[in-house]
Amino acid sequence: MPSESFEEAWALIQETFNAYRASGTPLMAPVLAPHIERMIEGYKEHDQEEEAWALTQETFNAYRASGTPLMAPVLAPHIERMIEEEEWEILSDGASTVKQGD
Repeated sequence: MPSESFEEAWALIQETFNAYRASGTPLMAPVLAPHIERMIEGYKEHDQEEEAWALTQETFNAYRASGTPLMAPVLAPHIERMIEEEEWEILSDGASTVKQGD
């Protein structure tokens, strides 16, 4: 279970991220990069995997729409998470298929 200080930090992370977004700061703005990573990690820490996945996809799509090439270092963490998620889906689907086939 996250500590009280972690929860305070999580609240500040969310508040800061949401303030940037409310001001119209695009997801691919360099100032948002560390906040996006903290948001994704915070979502994961709070078992909010769907929110983490949605923010990963939204950020990736924003960069791609702006013309950022796939090999740009800024996309690396998002691509890695997307690959890990796809691998998990494939493994989960395979396990379900095997169980159903038994």
